[in-house]
Amino acid sequence: MRRRGLLSVGLASEGTLNFFDLHIDTLKGIASFEAFAAGLRERQVDLPRLASAGGAGAVAAVFVRPEEDPEIGLRQIRSVLSILMAGGQGDDRRLLDQRDVAGLHRVLEAGGPRTASGIRFLAGVEGAHGFGADLEVLLELQAAGLRLLTLTWNNDNPWAAGCSSEGPSDTGLTDAGREALGVCEEVGVVVDLAHASPRTLTDALDVVRKPFFVSHTACRALCDHRRNLDDGLLKAVAEAGGVIGMTLVPAFLAEDEESVDIDVFCDHVLHAVATAGLKAVGLGTDLDGTARLPRPMAGVEDIPLLFQRLRQRGLGDRELQLIGWRNALRVLAGALPGKKRSVGEARGPSNEQDPR
Repeated sequence: MRRRGLLSVGLASEGTLNFFDLHIDTLKGIASFEAFAAGLRERQVDLPRLASAGGAGAVAAVFVRPEEDPEIGLRQIRSVLSILMAGGQGDDRRLLDQRDVAGLHRVLEAGGPRTASGIRFLAGVEGAHGFGADLEVLLELQAAGLRLLTLTWNNDNPWAAGCSSEGPSDTGLTDAGREALGVCEEVGVVVDLAHASPRTLTDALDVVRKPFFVSHTACRALCDHRRNLDDGLLKAVAEAGGVIGMTLVPAFLAEDEESVDIDVFCDHVLHAVATAGLKAVGLGTDLDGTARLPRPMAGVEDIPLLFQRLRQRGLGDRELQLIGWRNALRVLAGALPGKKRSVGEARGPSNEQDPR
């Protein structure tokens, strides 16, 4: 069946492709979920615009500045978790869990419009420093709804080196970090290796056994920025079962930020596809984490322009579905299941099959 010349499978109303965003920074500092649902034109994302653009959900990340006191950071993290919990309960809940992944997949597979009531959010923390890199606190946050951990920000923390460390200063993943990644996989916290140093990332690839994200990055072959992945890392992430979220931050897309338009973004997507393969590429916009966006974008409402341009540059709808949501949901389906565990409990052999 066709509609307006496009495949109807996995498409929203008016031929808009659906998507799941691997990283937005919108919810920090918002007073209530009601404000987010009513519309926040001063921000790049709100619930009505996300729904109208075809958004099925997003990772709502909390970033705490490294110089911030961990107790203040914890309050910020708990605030976002409480906002998402207040978004609804039962069938109206907003925090995404394992049962929602299969449901989202069925809805997206069937096509049809996204509605604001069906959008789900994965609560994440951007950098273990935000809660003092404390395993007990990680487990407490997981019980409260945390479902994704970006292991580092640009800075180093007790678990790993961030991307500010390169060369001799890059100490990579610590023993405590290796344990933390194992705990994340056991309790169902998705591992995110964005912001990691090159050695941290390669060390982590030897540890992870479940699908994971590098949620918001770009291609270092096209823009030599410390936040981007070189071709070797793009391939290594793909081989390990990860999904790389392509960011909209102009500073990561070109040295001259003012020159960045949606074609420059598409260059990075197509390079990542050619290097890592279609099943390793997703969308991690970093909306509300950047003041500038590729021209002519103003916010989440313009995401359809990206898919339209990628289609014009040779990708078909099935390929765009992989990038837009299928790859993201594969990671969530493989990484979210977990059992409750205390820090002192010994790690035993896993009965789960290696998803790779």
